[in-house]
Formats: sequence, structure tokens, C-alpha cells
Amino acid sequence: MKGKDLFDTLMLNLNLADYDKNELETQLCQKPVWEYDDINEYIQQRLSGMFPDNLAELYTVWSRMLHIEWKNEQPTIFSAGLPKLDNKNIFLEPMTTWRKNKDNEEFPATRNKNHLNEAIWRNFGQYIKVKKEGNYRVPGIINWINKLKSEKILAKHDNVNVTTIAMISDGNATSQAPYAEVVDNMDAKADVLFDNTPDIARQWPTRIENEVLNTQKIATYFYWFAKEVSKLRGNDDKNSGWASKEVAQLYDKLNLPFYSWLASLKSNDDRDEKVQEWRDNLNKIVAIQAGNIFRDATANEIIGRDKDNIFTSYNKLRRNVYVSLK
Repeated sequence: MKGKDLFDTLMLNLNLADYDKNELETQLCQKPVWEYDDINEYIQQRLSGMFPDNLAELYTVWSRMLHIEWKNEQPTIFSAGLPKLDNKNIFLEPMTTWRKNKDNEEFPATRNKNHLNEAIWRNFGQYIKVKKEGNYRVPGIINWINKLKSEKILAKHDNVNVTTIAMISDGNATSQAPYAEVVDNMDAKADVLFDNTPDIARQWPTRIENEVLNTQKIATYFYWFAKEVSKLRGNDDKNSGWASKEVAQLYDKLNLPFYSWLASLKSNDDRDEKVQEWRDNLNKIVAIQAGNIFRDATANEIIGRDKDNIFTSYNKLRRNVYVSLK
């Protein structure tokens, strides 16, 4: 969470929301690794698979241990890797987004190079609680902000800035070197993100998540339109690089309008009107991007093959978009 100054940011990220009285007392007993009287005790805990019970220890956890022996003023350094901490169903860390596997176990949600430019709004349900079956567990820091709002420490019309920072792996299991760092953020009113309207279907998080999912569905239709055009151009059907690039450009055009729409939402808005406002904007942007491809059509695309051409592909896309936004 990002506040208006350093103090505000620190308080917004304090996160005392998830603990009962006993757990809170434990959390106040923070113990970074360097405060262990006997470091062998810490090593034995790591070897036995014990997970830290406080953030100070978690945030100072060792990945390796070193032993130095001196002989004739010449050091010999021995290094050994410590076992990785099990990150399954461990919710102490408050800044993590989570995903479920097929066994309903929850792990930190990671990103790879294929999702490098994926904006935060496209995973809205990972960050903000959407009350529906199968939703993600939201980060602990979000529960803390919700508590501040419910206790009226944070005014309902205050802006909440959710910032995400992710290290993208290079995909090499041996090096695990970071490939890139991605930073993104989204703004919304507190009473929008933590809407407690009795009708769950009308709560803003539910409405927003529905529009995110609908937008992703339309982007999929756009991908298949671009894939068909690529095929008409004579490209191999397995070569989806150009189509993927066109979809990435579509999302680039959608990012700023969506963030602006999200920041404009208020609890007393007519929700159907505001949703329609986004859908009209989405429809317009998709039409422009598809029109750019359509205007650059080659003779092969116009003539087509197997009763398909760029006209039939374009009409199919527009029909699918119309049905999705109806």
C-alpha cells in the first residue's frame, strides 16, 4: 500500500488485522535471525522444516550458511545451502498473492516471462476479495486496509493505492536469476474495494471482477480473429506470435482506460451505468484495434480461402463482442 508520505505508507502496511490476541502477542515478539543465542538452534529448526512464526525471522531467513577456518592467516570458506521453506498454505507473509492447485492447496502466485506485461487489474481477484465460490485468498495487507476502513480510521472516500512488485524468474531452475522486475499499481476508493452492500452480486468487487473476466474473454475473441488473419496471410497455424503481439497491444490500449474507470468509481454511483461506461469504452477500443488490422488487409486476406476471409473473421469478432457486452 502506498500512502501520501512515508509515515502514512508505513502505517498502511503495518498489518495487524489477521491475528487474534494470542497470535498478536506472538507477532509482537519479533525475533530476527541474528537474535538467536545459539545459531545451531536456528540451523536445526531449518533442517527440521520448521517455518518461522514471526515476520522478523521470516524476512531475515538464511538461504545459505558459511563456516570460515583460518590457517596461517589464510581463510578457508565452507558454504552450504539450507533447505527451502515450504510455501504451501503459509499465510504469515502479508504481501503475497495466492493461487490454488488441483488439490486445493494454496501457493504464492508467481509470474513468468510470458506474463511480463500483464497489468495488475487483469488479476483483480487475486488482490481484492470477491465473494464468490473459488475466489483467491487475498494478501494479508488487504485485510488490514479493510479493517482500517471498517474501524473508520480510513475514510470510505479515501483513495487506496495497491502497488505490486514482482521479480520475474529467468526460467532456469539452476540459476534462478531474476529476469526482470515488474512494478504496477491501481487506485480505487476504499468503499469501492471493500463494498459491503448486502446484495453480493451488486458489490463493486464482484461487478469489477465480472468486467475483468468479460474483458479477458473478449481479448480471447480478438486473439482468434488475429490468428485467423495470420492464417489468411499464409503463416503456419502453429505460429501464433503475431496474434499474441496484437493481443498484447490491445491490452496496452486497455490498461490506462481501465485504471481511470476504476479510480472514478464511487459507492453512490449507478452501478449499471458505470459498468456500461466501461463496456462502451472496451467496445470502442476493440473496434479500433480490429479496424487497424482490417484496413491493412492484403489481397490474400480479402480473397480468403475455404469460404473464410477477413470480412467473415471481422464479422465473427464483432458478433462475439456484441453478445459479450449485451
